Amino acid sequence: MGNRDGKLTPVPVVAILIGANRIRSETVSLTPQQERAFIAELEKMGRTEARSRLDHGTISPAFAHITWAWLAEKEREDERRRDTFNSEQIEIARVASLAAEAAAKEAARASAAAERQAAAAERQATAAERANRRATIALVIAIASMITTIVGIWITHSDVERPTWSENPG
Repeated sequence: MGNRDGKLTPVPVVAILIGANRIRSETVSLTPQQERAFIAELEKMGRTEARSRLDHGTISPAFAHITWAWLAEKEREDERRRDTFNSEQIEIARVASLAAEAAAKEAARASAAAERQAAAAERQATAAERANRRATIALVIAIASMITTIVGIWITHSDVERPTWSENPG
């Protein structure tokens, strides 16, 4: 490959350049139909296999740039999917936060209403106790009044002379 002093001669350098141009021309010479067919193969093989084949050099240089472009597009698709998913999750969290805030406000209103009802029930219980006490006093007065009336009738009835059997023939 070189001459005796270790320098490259023009012939090998030209051969290398011709090979590079051949590879470049191979990549440029693909038809859209060939590209679509190869992309369909990539879809079947999947990203992991395509990346492995690129790393091991088993994909033809003519198809390498298509493979890299396809892998980059798949990464962009994943990124868009992640962004969409994250946006959806953020929106769900925001809506849930608003719902929780509304529920907390409603719970606070319900709690205040329950406290007002408890205070009203306490006032009603106090009023019922007073009414019960008054009813008990009224009942005691009524019983005392009945006893007084009964005693008065009995005393009056005992004071009246009773006819004896001998006075009442009959």
